[in-house]
Amino acid sequence: MSDQTGFRPPEQQHPHPSGVVICPDCDRGQWILGTASGSHYLIDLDEAVILRAPDPDRSRAPVPLRRDAEEIRLLWLNQVRLGSPAVFYLDLRRDGVVTERVTSAVVSIHRAATQPD
Repeated sequence: MSDQTGFRPPEQQHPHPSGVVICPDCDRGQWILGTASGSHYLIDLDEAVILRAPDPDRSRAPVPLRRDAEEIRLLWLNQVRLGSPAVFYLDLRRDGVVTERVTSAVVSIHRAATQPD
């Protein structure tokens, strides 16, 4: 049985709701999410960090978020699916206090290209 993305090895598969592209329990590696606001998120599930790059067109995403373009420790994320917001729990303040960040609707999800060693 293969999943919708074709990325999960058979030993890591379990049932996923329709449309789930990133499952934090199954998937590893780096992913790029695009959102309806034009922001892009680089999510590194191996290192448990996330980086947000806001849309350079400030008319679509006029409010910058704290620590944009910086790696932030990712504590937890929900299963990510196209058409729904992504929910991240972050150590935004770097002191262990959890911050919830909810994106606008996810419009694209793909694995980040990896460089050979």
